[in-house]
Amino acid sequence: KPATLAQALSAYLSAFVKYAYLWGNTLQQEYAAFLSASPLVVDFEAEIQRFVDVEASIQAMHSSALLGPLLLYTQALKYSLRSEAASWKARYAETLHARGSSKLRKLASYINSTTSRLQRDIVTLDDLRKVMFVLRDMRAQEAVIDMEFIPLEEMFALLARHQVHINKAELSHTRRLRAKWQKLKALAATENDHLLQLQNHFKHALLSDVESFAIEVIQFRNNYNTRGPMAVLAADGASVDPKDGFGRLRVFQAMFAKLETKFNYFRRGERLFGLPPRPFPGLLRTRRELDMLDALHTLHSAVSASLRRFEYTLWADTDISTMSARLHQLATQMRALPLAVREWSLYKSTYARLASWIALLPLLSALADAAIKNRHWISIMQATGTTFSLESQSFMLAHLLEVDLLANAQQVRRIAYAAKKELDIEHSLNKLEDLWNEMTLEFVPSYKGRDGIAVLDVASAKAIMHTMENSLMDISTMLASPFVAPFYDTLTTWLAQLSSASELLESWLFVQSMWIHLSAVFTSVTIQKQ
Repeated sequence: KPATLAQALSAYLSAFVKYAYLWGNTLQQEYAAFLSASPLVVDFEAEIQRFVDVEASIQAMHSSALLGPLLLYTQALKYSLRSEAASWKARYAETLHARGSSKLRKLASYINSTTSRLQRDIVTLDDLRKVMFVLRDMRAQEAVIDMEFIPLEEMFALLARHQVHINKAELSHTRRLRAKWQKLKALAATENDHLLQLQNHFKHALLSDVESFAIEVIQFRNNYNTRGPMAVLAADGASVDPKDGFGRLRVFQAMFAKLETKFNYFRRGERLFGLPPRPFPGLLRTRRELDMLDALHTLHSAVSASLRRFEYTLWADTDISTMSARLHQLATQMRALPLAVREWSLYKSTYARLASWIALLPLLSALADAAIKNRHWISIMQATGTTFSLESQSFMLAHLLEVDLLANAQQVRRIAYAAKKELDIEHSLNKLEDLWNEMTLEFVPSYKGRDGIAVLDVASAKAIMHTMENSLMDISTMLASPFVAPFYDTLTTWLAQLSSASELLESWLFVQSMWIHLSAVFTSVTIQKQ
């Protein structure tokens, strides 16, 4: 019957439904959760075995079934399901293999490198220290490494049981690694006995070398005090050429570096044998002084380079704000040096030079103002008794510094102040000229319909006269200014011209008014007949 056949078919196919998870997303989520839980070898084995069992279960199913008139072949379906199960088994196995290979490489690398380090010849104290550190590290790692071999061997055995492809060299290496570890432990025991025999010899040699080093430090310090960079930086004396001091600094820095290398070598030896550290206060003091000297000379070089760059900048290209920022930055860095450095002559001379430039900034800013014209530079030369070229392509800040602006600060400030006031007058004069250059008289054409006769527009003319009065007042105010000298001739000319124009315009309006009244009489037809 159809119903019975359908039920039989559904019942048969239901046997395959339990494997639906093999092609769904559930396994991917399970795999991610499995890895995040830091699984052990036994956890991997359980997952691999699960898929092995699934493969066996699928294989055990019949490849065909006779259901009434239907013969079902499920060989292809079984093959697909087994392939999915095998794929997931391989995925877990490959992950396990990757972890095992990584651990194998790390363990082999540690054993090989440690063996190499233990086999080195012990010639110096550093050689002895390094070998002792290797032995100390081995003792700390021994128990951990012993425990790593068992899970590592189990891991590769598990992979072999489940027929996961493993490189033969890798498998052979795994089997030999434990033997290499045992040889390394035997070598460590032998080397430890050897060190016990060498320690007394190296300890006595260390004590002798430290005594010799103490004498070497004293000799270096005496040489440093008499011929070093500090010898030219006495607090109460004038410094020699900074280049000489800088050269001495570099020489003694190189000498000190060699001493410091020895000092660190002996200090490591003292720690190695548990000896109290030998103090070398002179060496520590020298280090501090050399560090401070290096910082001072570095700043001195920065100050000199910056000032030289400013000096040889064309005055037209000089940016006072940039200069100010750089000078104040250098001054801040100078003040940040230790107090002891401030007593050294090089610091005093460098800071004094920097301070004089900072004091110049207000004067330079005033001279860089757009109000300063050639006539003002000439005034500065006359006031200071100096001369310099005003050509923009050759006039540099260095030429201006030859004037000794600080010594003539009062005259410079007076000239700069006058320049600003003169610039105000110049702007007012330019506005006056622009105003009157555009001023025009307006006429009324064809007066009373009479062609060829035009009269001046009275309202416009009166407005012009009012503007003239205001301009004449402005000119009088400018002429009263103590800074009018450069514009005196121009202003007096404008005063005379506007006064004449005002009188002329006033007379014009008077005559035009009389003519308008009389024209009514002489143009009347009745009067003309009489």
